[in-house]
Amino acid sequence: MAIVELSKVANSDTHGEDSPYFAGWKAYDEDPFDEVHNPCGVIQMGLAENQLILVMPYLFQLLTIQGK
Repeated sequence: MAIVELSKVANSDTHGEDSPYFAGWKAYDEDPFDEVHNPCGVIQMGLAENQLILVMPYLFQLLTIQGK
């Protein structure tokens, strides 16, 4: 059986829970921004594009109806 090794990216410290991405979420969870109660808090702006997945069935339905 051949030995399979992970790539440099998979083995690096910038992958997974040690990545800057997760550090940002941790900072946000510990100190979230609020305009009134915490104006100096952290604003999390990552991965807004993933919200598109929630509207995809709706968009598909609209496009299908308009195409008829």
